[in-house]
Amino acid sequence: MRHRYELVSEATQRKNKLTSICDELFPELTQVFKNPNLPTALDLREQFSTPSAVASAPLTALREVRKKNFPSEAQLVRLQQLAASSIGTKEPGRLRGLTLEQSLLIKELRLIQDTHVGLHHPQGKKVEWEKMFRHRDRRSLEPCEPESKTGPGGCRNHALLRWREDPFR
Repeated sequence: MRHRYELVSEATQRKNKLTSICDELFPELTQVFKNPNLPTALDLREQFSTPSAVASAPLTALREVRKKNFPSEAQLVRLQQLAASSIGTKEPGRLRGLTLEQSLLIKELRLIQDTHVGLHHPQGKKVEWEKMFRHRDRRSLEPCEPESKTGPGGCRNHALLRWREDPFR
């Protein structure tokens, strides 16, 4: 429980720093993305770290960043217009420092979030089951006679079925 609290606290600190960087670097971003720390916004900030990069990027490159239909075409065009007239910092030294810090914070935040999900929502067994069932279908089940409920060769389910050996292994 304590580890979960620490992970949430660390993620919150990273999000707060990322928000303050966004406010200094590209404050107009929040006119399109209400939360500048959502996955799509972070992807955009990672690939196009400054307003000038967003303004000069072709629309096709911006489309590749979006998830499904967000942001829309109109919002992407608006984002480019906002980036072209951004009031964010323009000092080259400060820009370099902010973009470096932003990229590192995004990576740290993703690592923390992946760790949190891995610890508290274990996907490991789910992934194993998905791999196991991916190439199998009903034809790969065969009836079996239970020697015991858990004994070797016995069935492990109440339907008295077991998986056939995969001939391609």
